[in-house]
Amino acid sequence: MSEAATPVLRSQRVQRRARAALGICAAIAVLAFYPFILPRALNFGVSLVLFAALATAWDLIGGWAGQLSLGHAAFVGLGAYTFTLLQRAQVPMWLALLAAVAACVLLAAVWGFITFRLRGAYFALASIAVAEVLRIVSNNWSSLTGGPEGVSLQDLPPLFGLDLYDRRVEFYLGLALLFVALMSALYVAGSRAGFYLVARRLPLRHLSLLLRAAGRLLARSVDPARAHVHRRRHGHHHGAGARRARAARLPGRVPQPAAAEEPAHLRDRHRPRRPLRAGRALGPRAPPLPQALAMAVALSVRQLRRDFGGVRAVDGVDFDVGQGEIVGLIGPNGAGKTTLFNLVSGYLRPTRGTISLFGEDVTGLSPFRLARRGVSRTFQVVRPFPRLTVLENVMVGAFLRERALRSAEGEAMRVLALLGMERRAHEPASALTQAARKRLEIAKALSLRPRLLLLDEVVSGLNESEVAATIEIIRRVREGGVTIVIVEHILKVIMGLSDRVVVLDHGKKIAEGLPVTVAQDPQVVAAYLGSDDA
Repeated sequence: MSEAATPVLRSQRVQRRARAALGICAAIAVLAFYPFILPRALNFGVSLVLFAALATAWDLIGGWAGQLSLGHAAFVGLGAYTFTLLQRAQVPMWLALLAAVAACVLLAAVWGFITFRLRGAYFALASIAVAEVLRIVSNNWSSLTGGPEGVSLQDLPPLFGLDLYDRRVEFYLGLALLFVALMSALYVAGSRAGFYLVARRLPLRHLSLLLRAAGRLLARSVDPARAHVHRRRHGHHHGAGARRARAARLPGRVPQPAAAEEPAHLRDRHRPRRPLRAGRALGPRAPPLPQALAMAVALSVRQLRRDFGGVRAVDGVDFDVGQGEIVGLIGPNGAGKTTLFNLVSGYLRPTRGTISLFGEDVTGLSPFRLARRGVSRTFQVVRPFPRLTVLENVMVGAFLRERALRSAEGEAMRVLALLGMERRAHEPASALTQAARKRLEIAKALSLRPRLLLLDEVVSGLNESEVAATIEIIRRVREGGVTIVIVEHILKVIMGLSDRVVVLDHGKKIAEGLPVTVAQDPQVVAAYLGSDDA
């Protein structure tokens, strides 16, 4: 199914882009009649196409990435000043135009590198700041910029025989540039950068595995370059070249409360009501682990500790996970399981202790660097990219390893086929049921091609048949050579899936061993149900 489905889905995406391109061409064709229909309103027409082009450039940041950019005036001013000053210095017009574009790209690259980690109001304030800095410079560097009065263009020579002072010529040049801007935006929207821009809307802690490839920085460098050509036309149309015109760490680095786990109404329903007994309600056991795999250590945690002020969420935890194992991590609510996951996956830095991955010390590495080394995880609260299809959601993760669009699509289809979701690949992610969203969350994690997969309550809230299907998926993933650590409150699932179980209580490891042995451990029973002395 997957091999046949991939060309079909690719064809559908091409058709969507073709329809969008035809719509752009139709709109441009209609606007081409504007000078004949409203010849007395050409000034308005020129402004219309110029500001439409500027809006297209802004839309990549404000619309696709969901960031409020209030600093595009900085690029307007810089581009206009650069072109005007070079034109007054008798530099050839085409060279001055290229220099103005280069100046805007340079500013975008520097500014983007500094601010692309910011979000929301912080990004908006940073965008205002760069515009304000350029305004102050232009007002006070009077010898170069003319101060508050600005500088004006000298007479422009004909361009390819066209009189640049003819309003119709201005309109059609602006219309041609608007067409280029719209087609460029359409191309970016369907490219790798476009996927990252849409993914930018996801909450902070989900992003660091996906966005360090600088999709946002790319957009910052692209849209000012395209928009500057319109600014040069805009400046001439109004008779003047120009006038006034690591704060946050990587997503996920913000410390989270020790008890920031699944809401109680989803967890407590799965807590055991009676003591566990050997052989009771444990479900089918996982197949025995090959001895060769058990010898190699995939994950090693030593004396791991994490403090939040006076609260010690994880306290001196030690355990190893063998390559190819499924290890269950259980404990009462607030035991520190999700905090431990956040430490292993790089979303939190340990206060103390070490984390080794396949023999390499990875303590304190960022989620992005850990993802490169083969660590991937799911989250308790699933949040797919609602504006993307199921296939495109998985492709976002596949871009970490696949740079080409077709390669990422093929990898995403392979993952969806593994999870039995290839028939839903073209459905919008926002229309999925909760069970399908849980499965999509696993698919997104697998798209990174992990060697170590951390599953955080992937069956919570599912019915019995959905739980059984998810268990089968996890077993298939393990058969592919992936090491798995799973947190789950449904003990039947943990006991049936896991080769070994690690139990936490109040941040400390209180038991470790085979599922049947752990289920009979008095400390484990007391942690869940309380002791007779309580």
